[in-house]
Amino acid sequence: MITFNNIITALENFANNHFFIKSFGHGNIEEIDLDKFTQFPLLHVIYLGSTYDDGTKTYRFEIYIVDNPSDKIDKISYQREVISDSEQCAEDLLADLTNGGQIFGFWEYELTNATITPLEEETKNVLSGVVLDIEIQVPYQYDSCNAPLTGVTPTDSCADADVEVNGNAYGSVASGSLIDVLVRYVNGTPVGTIVGNVVQIPNPIVCDPGDVENSDQTYTNTVASGGTLVLPDITITDQNAATSSYPSVKNFDIRTLKLGILYRAPLYTQKTSYATGDEGNNIANGVYDYSPPLYPDVIQDLDYSVTAANVYYTLKFNNSFGNKFRFTNGSGADLSGAGTTGIIIDHLYNLMWYGTQQGAASSWSNAFTVVGNANGTNPGGFNNWRLPTKGEWWSILEEHNASTAFRHPFSNWTTALYWTSTTNPATSTQALSVFNGRLISTSTKTTNNLRVVLVRKYS
Repeated sequence: MITFNNIITALENFANNHFFIKSFGHGNIEEIDLDKFTQFPLLHVIYLGSTYDDGTKTYRFEIYIVDNPSDKIDKISYQREVISDSEQCAEDLLADLTNGGQIFGFWEYELTNATITPLEEETKNVLSGVVLDIEIQVPYQYDSCNAPLTGVTPTDSCADADVEVNGNAYGSVASGSLIDVLVRYVNGTPVGTIVGNVVQIPNPIVCDPGDVENSDQTYTNTVASGGTLVLPDITITDQNAATSSYPSVKNFDIRTLKLGILYRAPLYTQKTSYATGDEGNNIANGVYDYSPPLYPDVIQDLDYSVTAANVYYTLKFNNSFGNKFRFTNGSGADLSGAGTTGIIIDHLYNLMWYGTQQGAASSWSNAFTVVGNANGTNPGGFNNWRLPTKGEWWSILEEHNASTAFRHPFSNWTTALYWTSTTNPATSTQALSVFNGRLISTSTKTTNNLRVVLVRKYS
């Protein structure tokens, strides 16, 4: 408990350490005597009593901060200067009481009221300065341990105090002692026993594992308390079905990721359109547009290292089915060199072919009607079929050997006429056609020999 003596000692300490104050005293006003105090300025404390409230005690003081004038200086000027200096000294005292840390310790004193009144030629010694009226509040409990009542034997300390943490009893601590309580939790419940002044926790402590999941909750896992979880790599699958691993929680730029196959581009030669659906019309309407991968995994080509008989059918790199067959069916099976009907995929030019016999068309204009009829049935379950260009037709012609004519995957149709979408430049109403593997220009042919082969982009 902070007593009157404690406060007087603190005030005297303040006076002794302040450069403005030269003397310190306390008592009633009559104690301020020039014969007693020969050095000025003077700080003199008068105790006015105290009041009590719940948990606090408030001391009231008058503090005189005064100086003795010299006979050789102007009285008015002296009074103004000494009042100003004394007031600043009083404000230094208030600052220390409020902020603490120099004379008055932190959290021990609280300044609850202060007023300053100037003094001009006061007391029998004609002193000048200021009077600081302050109230200082300190903690106070009505402590029965300090009361020397009849029948009570004074002791140096009170009874031990019970210690509880979160409502759980952990023992006791001697009065006036400090207990350092260390509490750990298992599943939210405090555990342990008190030994001396420390709550000791038994080992081992088992904590629930933590949950780990990604942002869309497609990956979940757990990690033990204090443990380490190594996140699995992610898997990237390219267009060739090849897979590679990449670290989790790491950004990557797909703009430089090599994916996909760069195919050969079929040749389109006729820019002038003479009829709807011909080569020039298709070029103008973006039918042949192909957006290659910016950073392809491979650039597809024929494998010229194989025998001459197989070079036309063998790719340098795997196709989208993971093999090196140039011509396959829709399931990736090899159709190399086989005369066939139905759907054939050319993996060198990324084109899908469909052959069908049509006996109703015998002219250029009817050829597009045939295409429309075939397209309306969605052969093979696909749509967007069209007549091939002359260049696309040539891309599937094959010189089987030196003694035979050009052959192609539809070579079982030996003597047949195949329409193309390329217009005959000499007669714009006729189409350049392929007959028995050779280009001819015609407008009529026997209907029994008419064949239509359709083509579309595969991917």
